[in-house]
Amino acid sequence: MPILTRRTMAGAAFLSLAAPRLARAEVSEVRFAEGFGLSYLPITVMAHEQMVDRRARAMGLGPVNTRLLKLTGGPAMIDAMLAGQVDFISGGVPPMINLWDKTVASLHVKAIASMGNSPLHLNTIVPDVHDLAGLVDKGRIALPAVRISVQALTLQMACEKAFGRDDYQKLDRQTVSMPHPEAMQALLGGRTEITSHFASMPFLWYEAKDTRVARVLSSRDVLGGNHTGAVLYNSGRWRDANPKVFDAVALAIDDANTLINEQPRRAAEIYAAANPGRIDLAEIEAMIADRETTQFTSTPERVMPYVEFMHRRGQIKTMPASWKDLFWDNMHDRAGS
Repeated sequence: MPILTRRTMAGAAFLSLAAPRLARAEVSEVRFAEGFGLSYLPITVMAHEQMVDRRARAMGLGPVNTRLLKLTGGPAMIDAMLAGQVDFISGGVPPMINLWDKTVASLHVKAIASMGNSPLHLNTIVPDVHDLAGLVDKGRIALPAVRISVQALTLQMACEKAFGRDDYQKLDRQTVSMPHPEAMQALLGGRTEITSHFASMPFLWYEAKDTRVARVLSSRDVLGGNHTGAVLYNSGRWRDANPKVFDAVALAIDDANTLINEQPRRAAEIYAAANPGRIDLAEIEAMIADRETTQFTSTPERVMPYVEFMHRRGQIKTMPASWKDLFWDNMHDRAGS
């Protein structure tokens, strides 16, 4: 009897120690860093509709909260991830590629999904400018982050085509880091040194309505067609610790894109609720429903041109064999590029 009692007590002690570990086995909150604009609408919809929580509960997990953190530019988002303040980054393709290259043997960062395909437009208020040559030494070009953002890399790629391989950084000294809302305000205000803005949706749409604004180029001209501008990515360390929640996030992103594509009005209402201010709901709905301009899909498209450019320029050391090396296996059955 004493032996049985000791065994019972030992078993109870083991269970009391094991139970908290099981409860903490996977996170109960997922933190996302996101930027400004319609490129991040899937994250906004996913959080608003509690889609991660729904998928997690369907898998037998407990409640999983979603928290969003607004940040500007890849460097700020990456710093937040490395500091343990966020679990997923929804940001431009080049910063993800850069971090993938640097963490191959450590954090093992990869993308879980594309944030969709939409163009970036380099807009200017400099009179009579029709190409990049006309912008040389003409004011400042606002973009989310100098040298590393998707806009910065696209500008370098465009300069390489326009001025030659040795002059791909010709306009870099004119670029300045600035969040899209502030950049648009500065451009249209016309009272600052900002004379150009490499804008994303919806800001490029609003700027185009001003008769002083001219489009210098579209990122689709540089990339050769529709392309992924932003992706959702995280570390392998986090994925290994939270495999079911990871799967819930992957499914939730697809759920969000389904809602956006099938219910553009509802998606516009969610966007407006998350971005207080003077927003024309009908206009946002029109942008979302415009399939020629924006495609909300998790499948990546034309990611490799960025990889090839960054590798050729020595910005990354490792050249992936294909886009699949940059994405987790939940994407590998897609027709990506």
